[in-house]
Amino acid sequence: MKPRILVLLSLGLALCFSLHAQEMRTYGVKINVTELDKGVNFYCNTLGFEEESRTTSDIFLKTNDKTKLIIHKVTNLLPEGNTEARAGLTLQVNDLDKTIAYLKSKGVDFGAESKRKEGVGYAIYLNDPFGTKISLMHHTITKIEPFTEPQIYNYGFKIPDMTKAIRFYVTDLGFVERSKNYLPNDMPLGHADGSFGLMLHFREGTEAIRHNSTDSEHLVILFRTSNLELTTSLLRKRGVKFLENKPIDTPSGKSISFYDPFGYLSELIEVK
Repeated sequence: MKPRILVLLSLGLALCFSLHAQEMRTYGVKINVTELDKGVNFYCNTLGFEEESRTTSDIFLKTNDKTKLIIHKVTNLLPEGNTEARAGLTLQVNDLDKTIAYLKSKGVDFGAESKRKEGVGYAIYLNDPFGTKISLMHHTITKIEPFTEPQIYNYGFKIPDMTKAIRFYVTDLGFVERSKNYLPNDMPLGHADGSFGLMLHFREGTEAIRHNSTDSEHLVILFRTSNLELTTSLLRKRGVKFLENKPIDTPSGKSISFYDPFGYLSELIEVK
């Protein structure tokens, strides 16, 4: 084989490897709590999740798919501001009215929230014992067979600038825009293979806020890659800012935290 062809093949293989290794996918959500036992009591005994495994600081919950849902113990959690950019988690239920009545009987705090109409159905926010807002969604625009509650519907970010967010999550991180037909102020993002990734929720009046640790956030979106070193290197070249200089060891694997344009930190985990 001619040397020039060999060089071109080598460059092509290297490029394919780089693109494959850099591909980021969503991995799950970490819910920060200040008391693990109280967190387990709420998310398992009240909401209905089951514990899958645990470490000293993390409890992994069983979910309806490969999405990871992790209760993580932190020292302190400040109240979330109503207007600050933040991550959000939505759980799906079969009948929102029945679920609200049941959870109220269990003492769940809905604050002043009432059921609201969404493009795909009805939803309401509740507060967990640590002041973290969780959304419950009843999908009504298409028929859905009854399922075991609760299950994860989606998760993502409330952001103040959709154009800037799309530039970051699509251009820099590699996610793909999907349809905005049902929710004109929201943008669902997918993976390159067509599967769902995460949501971007534009909310007017939302303000950027810069965190100095993922432990200071209520919800942390987790991303995954098969080659953390290569992915981190490529993202740095694209201007993505990281909190740590090098990865750290966590119960989920080697991890590094990165900022979005609005000061919110997410974790990127190496999963072989």
